[in-house]
Amino acid sequence: MISSQEIKNLFAQLPISSQTELLDELLQGQELQGKVLIAAQQQIAEKRKKKPCPNCTSEKVYKRGRQKGVQMYQCNECKRWYNKQQGHLCMTSSLNQNGNLICAAWSRACR
Repeated sequence: MISSQEIKNLFAQLPISSQTELLDELLQGQELQGKVLIAAQQQIAEKRKKKPCPNCTSEKVYKRGRQKGVQMYQCNECKRWYNKQQGHLCMTSSLNQNGNLICAAWSRACR
């Protein structure tokens, strides 16, 4: 493996135009990597973001498990339950085979 000092010496031996071209290529590569990293971080943040309560719009919610693969939430403020896909409020709920939420006891907002 080449040491950083050897790379600096090789770089110094290049003509100025080649040095400039090489630096531009390296900076463009770093900029592209930075954009990819930022985009990945934004996607992760969006996935982690919890859907606010459709009843009181509070963001103080917590995950309450999954029903047939659909994430369920409960609001800490109004204590209502809802799912991430449809945002329905339910007191008790279940999912049918198509993954649609079926509420046994609808909340005031769903009546």
